Order: sequence, then structure tokens, then C-alpha cells
Amino acid sequence: METKIQFQKNATVLSSIGKQIGSLERVVVHPESKVVTDIVVRTRTQSDHEDKVVPIELVAETNQGQVVLRDVADELTAFPPLEEKHLIDVDANEDVEQTAGSSRGVEGIPNMIQR
Repeated sequence: METKIQFQKNATVLSSIGKQIGSLERVVVHPESKVVTDIVVRTRTQSDHEDKVVPIELVAETNQGQVVLRDVADELTAFPPLEEKHLIDVDANEDVEQTAGSSRGVEGIPNMIQR
């Protein structure tokens, strides 16, 4: 079964109970397979922000301007911060294939991080 998920930059990221926990900053792509492996969620504090890397498997659903995470991802404090190793710019309309027979479109995200 083929599934297509669209990610929109700055989409609101919600916990499984609907609490806003951040915004979608980027997606992480495996450099060889071009598979989306993670999303980068920007969290805000009173004086700064922090980007957290969340595995793609923890995305429950996406819809117009929102990304909903599974209940195990409700608190982002346990996830690692983003460490940029290789950042590339891509065309916003370029699709990135997801393994296991499903395709995840990466639309609206102007840059991706390759692992």
C-alpha cells in the first residue's frame, strides 16, 4: 500500500492530545536512499528556540498545516537536538521516496538534512 504524506514548512506540530509542541522546521533525508528518516521540530522557549530531531515513525498524521505525533513523542525533551552535518537545498516540489512500499512527498520544505 502506498502512502503519501505532505509536510509543510512551519506547520504546527501537535502532541497526540492536540497540544502545540512546536513547528516543522525541516526534514532529514538519508543521503543514499533519499528516504525521509526524521523531522526537525522547532520548539520555542521564552528567550530562544531549540530544534529537536524526531523519527518519522512517530508521525501519526499530517493535514493542512499540521503534523500530529504519536503519544510516545508527546514530550520532545527526550529527543536529540539537531546537529547539522550536511545541509542541502532542494526544489520545494521534489519528492523523496519512503521505503517499505510507501512514498512520502516532501513538499513545502526548502531544505533537507542528509544523514
